[in-house]
Amino acid sequence: MDVAYDEYLPDTPLNRIFRLAVRQMQLITRDSANRQRLAELDDLLQPVEIPTSASAYLDKIHFTRLSERFKGAFDLARLFLLGQSVHLLAGAQQAWAFVLDMNQLFEAFVTSLLQSNRIRIIPPQWKETVIETQGGRVPKYLARPNYSNAKPFSQIKPDILIKRGSTPFLIIDAKNKVLSHQPVYASIAEDDLYQMVAYATRLRCPNVLLLYPRAKNTNVIPFFLDVELSPIRIYVATLNLHQPLDKLDGIIGEFRDILGYVHRHMNMTEETLWRAD
Repeated sequence: MDVAYDEYLPDTPLNRIFRLAVRQMQLITRDSANRQRLAELDDLLQPVEIPTSASAYLDKIHFTRLSERFKGAFDLARLFLLGQSVHLLAGAQQAWAFVLDMNQLFEAFVTSLLQSNRIRIIPPQWKETVIETQGGRVPKYLARPNYSNAKPFSQIKPDILIKRGSTPFLIIDAKNKVLSHQPVYASIAEDDLYQMVAYATRLRCPNVLLLYPRAKNTNVIPFFLDVELSPIRIYVATLNLHQPLDKLDGIIGEFRDILGYVHRHMNMTEETLWRAD
């Protein structure tokens, strides 16, 4: 009786491509969750040799019915290693559709832009301030039931807090929505206003900046809204994303001008004190 044995070795050309892609992604990602996932993948691929170049393997990998399930991941790794992108035109490169949460993407872009270019964006008068993201290191909640041992709930997580010491004096929240109506303030969703008032009240921070992407061929001059019967002031501004984002000087200048406007008009009250009607 003939007996054939298959030797399942992990160090295959396909796995070498995967490990090279994982290693190169580790060098450029700034997201902590992505770094954690890539580190886990790198650990799984430890027995696999890391090639010095992908070109020796990319065109030599062929798929069978046993390996076909890895083809989607290979196509994505190939795009990354060759520095290519998907174009919405007919071609030989296969890809698949996927959906991005544009609100999260815009929020991450604004946060990264401010953190990476703090010196060029923050007004000189704020140079000693602290920037915190996602509500800060200590979780904060909006409400607490009135019975004993009850835990608070409804955690609030503003995108960016700018603080002096432990006290925030400006909340920044990025919203991926278009301000298109005239007057412009009519485009602001009431839910966004309610959310900002809740943030300002809970954090005792009377200054809030709502930041939106600018609609093409429009120009929204920064303005502010005073919340009735309170010291809360909600600033509204837009960033022009219709420009080359590999050269950030323009958008950095815009962000700096917006924060300069806020600084000139801000309410520096440290506690939210409600006035009588």
